[in-house]
Amino acid sequence: MRQRIADKIFYGIISLLVLILGGLGSIIIYQRIQDQQKILDREVQATSTYLESALPGALLNLNAKKMRKIIEEVAARTLQVVEIFDEKGERIYVYERTDSQLSYDLKVDRNLYLEGKLVGKINIYFSLEDALHSLRFRELLRLVILISAAGLVLGLGLYRLVQRLVLKPIGEAVSFSEALTLGNYHHRIQVHAKDEMGLLQESLNQMADSLREAVDKLETSRLEALESSRLKSEFLANMSHEIRTPLHAILGFTDLLLEEESFPERRQSLETVRTSAQILLDNINDILDYSKLEAAKMTVLEESFSIDDLVSEIAPLVEMRLQGKSVSFQTEVVPVLKGSPIRGDRARIRQVLLNLLINAAKFTEKGQISLRVYPNDKGLETVFEIEDTGIGIPSDHHEKIFEPFIQVDSSMTRKFGGTGLGLAIARRIVEMMGGRLWLTSEPGRGSTFYFTTRSSA
Repeated sequence: MRQRIADKIFYGIISLLVLILGGLGSIIIYQRIQDQQKILDREVQATSTYLESALPGALLNLNAKKMRKIIEEVAARTLQVVEIFDEKGERIYVYERTDSQLSYDLKVDRNLYLEGKLVGKINIYFSLEDALHSLRFRELLRLVILISAAGLVLGLGLYRLVQRLVLKPIGEAVSFSEALTLGNYHHRIQVHAKDEMGLLQESLNQMADSLREAVDKLETSRLEALESSRLKSEFLANMSHEIRTPLHAILGFTDLLLEEESFPERRQSLETVRTSAQILLDNINDILDYSKLEAAKMTVLEESFSIDDLVSEIAPLVEMRLQGKSVSFQTEVVPVLKGSPIRGDRARIRQVLLNLLINAAKFTEKGQISLRVYPNDKGLETVFEIEDTGIGIPSDHHEKIFEPFIQVDSSMTRKFGGTGLGLAIARRIVEMMGGRLWLTSEPGRGSTFYFTTRSSA
């Protein structure tokens, strides 16, 4: 789950404040402990000096009660044990505090004099660590409370400030970008300040203005292009009809004349007329089909038909294109498909087959062209295989030739004619039927085109 930037900033502010306040608090505690250490040192010095001056008289009289009273009057919090010795070094009195455990970390030895004469010695034991430990605990507790309170107040204050100056503008920028993503190009950010954040907001608004203008221009261009495409399609449809009608008449009358003409020179001239008219008609049909594909007006139907009958219907048309060439045409439909009707778009399959076979006839001067139809391994598709012994196609053009208006080189257009649309149309039609179209080929060794259709019995 994505972490909000507000949470990151909040936790960052709190962490930073804890570090800063913790550092300052540690310095303060250290300073206070140092001050307390000095106070305790002065207290030890004062206690030792006082006992050194007050105890000699009681020691000389061996008055234990008075010695105890003098020691208790000191009431030093660090004083733990006092040992009193006579001038011979024998311990004659020991004072121990009863309100704490006996532990000490400082020992002070002082000689006791009375009127300049040595009367004894005292050993004074102090415990400074207990006092310092108590001070550390109190200061640490105070520091924790201070950091918690100050961190909460400062953290919330800084967070509110950052939220107003940074997070709110960022949130508005995020909402702005989401609106643009959803296509709302009229959404704008309200500029609150004249600082860098305000400059960013103004820049985003200017970007939205530019983007809206660009989108409006694109929409206008799209509508103009659609209208232009519609007019072009109508023009092509009308012109193709106007041109195809006389071409069909020319082809029909040429066929009639060929049937009656016996002179070779005249027959050759008529064959030239018929071939030229047929090429022109094929080009017009390609342009019209491509226009339909671009306008998404071409549809695919499904009907029951016989593959064997379709191949028998196509064969004479291909053989007619091969007249005058040393090229044979062979067909093979595997037995499992003969006589068994399948379902598919018969007209579109016929169109693709004729396109590929006429291409093969165009680029094959001698040898043979074969058409094989068989089911694939799983039996879910029907495979159409068109093999020729023509000029072949380099491997780096195996995909390019399926692009509109593309041929292997420009010299082929001059020599063989064509618009460069046939294979592009064939692939689009095959893909509309849920199949694939591809080839294998080598220059000088011919080509084999394959296409599949999802034909179900």
